[in-house]
Amino acid sequence: MRKRHTKSSKHQQEHLTANEFRRYNGLSKRKYNNHKIEIDGFTFDSKLEADFYQRLKPLVKTGKIKELKIHPRYLLQEGFTKNGKHYQPIYYIADFEVLYDDGVTVIYDTKGMRTEVYKIKRKLFEYKYQDKTIVEVDK
Repeated sequence: MRKRHTKSSKHQQEHLTANEFRRYNGLSKRKYNNHKIEIDGFTFDSKLEADFYQRLKPLVKTGKIKELKIHPRYLLQEGFTKNGKHYQPIYYIADFEVLYDDGVTVIYDTKGMRTEVYKIKRKLFEYKYQDKTIVEVDK
């Protein structure tokens, strides 16, 4: 428990930290109940993503997949400065980019929950990278 002084009051107020609040209310730390998993030195955000990686690995060994990129980054909007304020670039980070032996490239994204941010970034991706397609992998 933290004690905080306020300017308007001579009395100290006690506040719960975020972790204390979660424990007190029985809430988990992760918003969507997923757990990070490490395989082959890569960290995956969910079991679904790690399982999909395990399904892709044999295809790399047999040569059906020529190239496998994990967490590839795609620029959606350049960073810029306006009225003296700098705005960071916006990226979409997919789960996997797969180049198959027939030359076809597919972007895979494992999804348990489609957030509003994801929906907007996907739309921007589809507009900017019209030669690439995102395939969503569901539970």
